[in-house]
Amino acid sequence: MDDTAKQALKESILHWEDNLKRVQQQRFPNLSSDACALCNNYRVLDVGVTCLGCPIHKKTGMAGCAGTPYDEVSYALRLLRPGESSVAQWKMLEGKVKQELEFLRSLEGETPGGLTPKDHGETT
Repeated sequence: MDDTAKQALKESILHWEDNLKRVQQQRFPNLSSDACALCNNYRVLDVGVTCLGCPIHKKTGMAGCAGTPYDEVSYALRLLRPGESSVAQWKMLEGKVKQELEFLRSLEGETPGGLTPKDHGETT
């Protein structure tokens, strides 16, 4: 993984950590591709969503985060209604966000010299 990919992955992990905090406070996460450093580096809109070179694409072989927990996060989010959603619905979303975060963190360990937990703000 080159330095650009490492940095984008680090920023994406930080973004999903923020999403997790938001959901734990029963606030809606930001799932916009505009908020994703990986998408900002690897998405090519004028030729479709290619994602070539993205560490996620390299892992799954699919574009648009297909093959990751992202779709389940998106589905769980669509079930929520402001002021009407149950604690169980928020907990389901929280679980899905944790799965996406774990998936992203797993990509760090796939290459020699990958990021360490310290690189994205965790203590060991």
